Amino acid sequence: MESYSRAIEASKDLIEGKIVVDVGSGTGILSMICAKVCNPKHIYAVEANRYIADMSRLIIEQNGLQDKITVINKPVEEVDIDDWKHGTEKASVIISEWMGFYLVHESMLESVLWARDFLCGPDPLMLPSHCRIWSAVVSNEKFRNEELEIWANPVCGVDMSSIGMARAVELTSAPQIEVLDPSQLLSAPQVAFELDLNRLDRMGFPCTPLKTQMSLKTESEGVFSSIGIWFDVSFGSTGVVLDTSPFHPSTHWKQTNVFLGCWAQVPAGIPIDFTLIISRPDPTERQYTITIET
Repeated sequence: MESYSRAIEASKDLIEGKIVVDVGSGTGILSMICAKVCNPKHIYAVEANRYIADMSRLIIEQNGLQDKITVINKPVEEVDIDDWKHGTEKASVIISEWMGFYLVHESMLESVLWARDFLCGPDPLMLPSHCRIWSAVVSNEKFRNEELEIWANPVCGVDMSSIGMARAVELTSAPQIEVLDPSQLLSAPQVAFELDLNRLDRMGFPCTPLKTQMSLKTESEGVFSSIGIWFDVSFGSTGVVLDTSPFHPSTHWKQTNVFLGCWAQVPAGIPIDFTLIISRPDPTERQYTITIET
């Protein structure tokens, strides 16, 4: 939240007197920060969940901001200018904390792009405006020892290794959301994908997989177990960056660790080549699939 607060503060001259849309506004915290700091013409806080929308109205009233902020309890895709309470002027600013694990999990970005295309005038201020997805080669011996190898030894003379094998299949068949320590990275991080929310095609984005060929050179020896993925977002020309990497304090997004199903001892100085694909098999669903081809 600190990054958003600093970005809003840095953008106050661009927001003052403008219509603002807060997409997926939740408790309304971003709308309230914006109202207090920037003196916008009006803020429309769009929240689909009825309970959360009602709670945010209460919080907004408690803070005396009900004349500055209108909560709209609808999915943003069902909102149109007729829902505006203060005329038909289109929005000039979008603020939204839409990011999920590995950036695009839950697919809320598409809702932000819909608001950009249908609720805003030309070239709205997007906060955040740019995103990057990063990847690195990871060693996770601690995970193997604590989750898998613990079952390799008999328990009171009883062979329980089948649990370890089942656990290995379970944990390596889906990405794991966990906090990685910088010491676990065997390679320098590299940008896999960059997204410009000002130009991203609303129709093409969900249907076209993110796909890239990566070659990450190991900088230290270790047991290669997985590919770590995380993201950062930036806020226009403010210089503010929200970074979810292992090199910054942990956030609720943590990092996404994609296990390859084996642990291989690797020396320093060799390239790890793979194709990273983030795709949504069913456009009607909000979940993505991460595929790593080696």
